Amino acid sequence: MQQLKYDEAVIAFSKAMSLSPSDFTAYFNRGVSFYHLGKFDETIRDMTEVIRLYPKNQAAYNLRGIAKFELGKIDEAISDYSKALELNPGYAKAYNNRGTAYLRQGKTAEAARDFAKTGKPMPAPTEKPYTDCSF
Repeated sequence: MQQLKYDEAVIAFSKAMSLSPSDFTAYFNRGVSFYHLGKFDETIRDMTEVIRLYPKNQAAYNLRGIAKFELGKIDEAISDYSKALELNPGYAKAYNNRGTAYLRQGKTAEAARDFAKTGKPMPAPTEKPYTDCSF
């Protein structure tokens, strides 16, 4: 049932994009919907467009990083999380996600530094990133 709503959301946001192609929020929300449908390449494409339209959107970098993480592109995910943190040095969710990616690479010292900034304990290396779909 939930998948149907995300499918419907993709259609609605696609229509909104055709009416207002420079509205980054439609791309962002469609990308979130694609993420929830497990369509990570489409998520990356939409987040890349959000970044083109609104380069300071930390959440777009973070979500693009999450999609890359899901595809096993860990170095690229870390790069996106780092950019999100460059835009907002207090973005705890991006620290969490970058720390998770470092853990996946076996870089426990880097992961520990990032998790220390979140106030959360370091999770198991198999944990997925925290999905942040907010601006």
